[in-house]
Amino acid sequence: EIKKAAKERGVNLSLSVQTIVADSFSNDANTRIVPSHDIPDGWGGMDAGPEFLKNWKDIILSSKTILWNGPVGVFEMPAFANGTLQIAEDLAAYYTYSEQIPTAMALGVKIGKDLKCVGAGGVIFQVMPGARDSSVAAAEELIGKFSAVSGMIEEIKAEGIIDKFFKTVDFTEYSTQYKCNCSKEYVDKMLLTLGAKELYDTIDKMGKVEVDCHFCPEKYVYLKEDIDELLKDGTGEQSPTE
Repeated sequence: EIKKAAKERGVNLSLSVQTIVADSFSNDANTRIVPSHDIPDGWGGMDAGPEFLKNWKDIILSSKTILWNGPVGVFEMPAFANGTLQIAEDLAAYYTYSEQIPTAMALGVKIGKDLKCVGAGGVIFQVMPGARDSSVAAAEELIGKFSAVSGMIEEIKAEGIIDKFFKTVDFTEYSTQYKCNCSKEYVDKMLLTLGAKELYDTIDKMGKVEVDCHFCPEKYVYLKEDIDELLKDGTGEQSPTE
C-alpha cells in the first residue's frame, strides 16, 4: 500500500538494500553485512549497511527539504551507531556543499523500552560571515560534548542544555510545524493557466477536474459549475455549452 501510494504521488521511495546484522542483541555480537531482504535466521538487523548509507547521502545532498523521524539502527550501542551518526554528517555536508555554510551538528533520537520516544533533537553550529576565529574554535570544542545529545534531552530537556552550555547566548524561540502550503486559491490559479478548452475536455471525459497535492493528502475537486464560476471570475470566458 505504501509503495502504491508513493507511486501515485510521484514520490521516490528509497528502501534499504543492505543491513548490518548481529547474532545477538549486544554491542560485542558477531556481525555480518547482508542484503536487507536476505537476513539469516537467528540474526537481527542492527544498523544500515554502507552501500545504503551512500545512497542516503546522495539523496540528502540533492534534497530541498529534509524531515528525519528517527535513528536508522540500534544507535544506543556504539557498534551500531554509525548509520545514525552518518545521517548527521550528511546533513552537515548538505549545508556545507549545497548552502555554502560550514556546519557541524549533533542529532539523535532515543527510544525507550516501551518503544516511545524519550528524547529527540539536536544542536547545530553554523559559521556565519564575520565570525571570529575564537568563536569558531569554541564551537568546534563544544560540539564534541554532544555525542549523546538525545540522552541529554531526555534528562535535562532543551532548556537544560541551553542553561548548561549556552548561558551567554541570546536565543529566540520559535514554534515549528511541518505543513503543506497548498490552497484552493493556488489551485485555482494553476487551473486557469490550462485554459477553458482543456478544463471542459476533462469535465466531458472524467465528469470532474481533480487535483491531488503530492505533498499532503488534500484533494481539490471541481465540477462543471465550479469550472464555470472559476473561468467567469478569472478570465470572463464562458462554458462552450452555454
